Amino acid sequence: MAAAHRRSDDSTDARGLQEGRQVVKRSALVLAVAAMSAACDGGTAATGFASEVGVLGCANLVAWGTVAATESVPTGFGVTFDVDEWVHPAAGETPVVFLADHPDRQVGAPEWPEAERMLVVVSGPAPATYYTVDHGAEAVAQWREAGSPRHSDEECARA
Repeated sequence: MAAAHRRSDDSTDARGLQEGRQVVKRSALVLAVAAMSAACDGGTAATGFASEVGVLGCANLVAWGTVAATESVPTGFGVTFDVDEWVHPAAGETPVVFLADHPDRQVGAPEWPEAERMLVVVSGPAPATYYTVDHGAEAVAQWREAGSPRHSDEECARA
């Protein structure tokens, strides 16, 4: 069942953003996920990186699931994501709330279709992005075949 796309006023935006930040902070503490820079030695055209191995190697969060809801907020586009399979970290709380580029405000920002299965990649200050099922499965397979490398902040910042 797809959740309705919501637009809200500034006070609701601020409250939603604050609640989202709390969920992300809580998840980061529980999972002990270190914040990493977004740039890395790999990636896709959507992120500007060269290979998926690099994108996943610099990501704070890589997970399969569906978008439960989206919300326009002053600083971007709030996405509530129901995780059904964790890639990195290996486990965590769900749903996950994160900010993405706003598809109505930033040229080239992806739409976030609700109830469609996808692989979400959240990496430091880079805009969150996602892969379709086929592309995501290929990206995860390449990353795992490469030994699931994790890159340092310095390596990610240099790329």
